[in-house]
Order: sequence, then structure tokens, then C-alpha cells
Amino acid sequence: MPKKRTLKRDTVTFIEEARRAQIIDATITTMARIGFVNTSLSEVAKEAGISKGIIPYYFGSKDELVRASLDFLLEREDDFLHERVEPEPTATGKLRAFIDASFDYMRTHVTESLAFNELSSSFDSREARAGFTKSVFGPACDYIAGIIRQGQASDEFCEGPPEIFAALTMAVMDGLWRQWTFDPDSVNLAECQAWSRRLLEGLVLEPDRP
Repeated sequence: MPKKRTLKRDTVTFIEEARRAQIIDATITTMARIGFVNTSLSEVAKEAGISKGIIPYYFGSKDELVRASLDFLLEREDDFLHERVEPEPTATGKLRAFIDASFDYMRTHVTESLAFNELSSSFDSREARAGFTKSVFGPACDYIAGIIRQGQASDEFCEGPPEIFAALTMAVMDGLWRQWTFDPDSVNLAECQAWSRRLLEGLVLEPDRP
């Protein structure tokens, strides 16, 4: 009997997770297509090919669905970046890989990028926006600062506050990303990628290094 109950729970959990993933995917697609303001649970249900009444069973509110979709998008981007950055043995290689991977993610994950911009702008209070920004940019800045510290320890990078270098890196990358999501024609990704590398590497590389 215990094994039968356990098997039943696992099967239900798998089905529920699959349904949640289906709804999140539909939310991301809908947000990217028509924007947050025009997205309703009815639109999400239509995109997912399900009844609107099913969504509240898995997500208690639109806010909960937004948060779950944001978490999914953040995890997908983090996995993409880490897969490219972590194999690099040097800090210089890691910094270059981070910059290049950020641009490659924009090129290959257009729907996700557009949806994230819509979702991250959806908070209706300053406190909520501040909390979200801190939860996203805090870990990202810490990650980049760790790369800078590695480079300083190995004499690849010049001395300076790693937190400031990290903040400047995030400001450049996030600023370009937001401009691109609002108006793709205004941003030449290839040129911006090349100049971002020159700019950001120039901040931290020792003068006698290639």
C-alpha cells in the first residue's frame, strides 16, 4: 500500500508540474506578444489551449503567475550564462564569456527577453519593484564581483572595488538589453557586443595584458 500511494503522488506531481510549465510558457508567449497590460488569464488560457478556470488551481492569482514566470525566466537565463561562463579557467575568459553570452541570449531567446521586460515592469508599488530589483541584480552583481576578485587575485585585473566594476558591468548590459527590447532597430547587437567588451575589459584589464 505505501508504495502504491507514493507512486500515485509522484504521478500527480508530474502532471501538475507539466501543467504549471504549460501555463507559464503560455504566459511568457502572451506577454511577449501583447504586453503585460493586455494580458489576462483568459488570454493565457487561450494561448495554452485550456479553460480559464484551470489557472487558479495552479496559481492563486495573476501576481503569483507573474512571479512564477519571472522565476522561470531568471533560471533559464542563469543556466544559459553559467553554462558558458563557468568552463572558462581564467577571470578574463569568464568576463568575456559573460558579455558574449548575454548578447547571445538576447539573439536566441527573443520571446523570453520581451516577456521578462514586460513582467519586470508589472509591479504596482515602489517597494515591490525595489524588492524585485534587489533580488535580481544583487546576485548578478555578486557573481560578476566574484569574477573580478578572481582576476585581481591572479593579477589579470587591476586593483579597484569589485562591487563598482560589477555595478558598471550590469548597468551597461541591462541598459542595452532594455533599449533593445523596447526598440530592436535602435540597437546593433554585433557592434554593441564588440564595444561592450572593449569598454568593460578596459575597466579591469591590467595595461600590459592583451
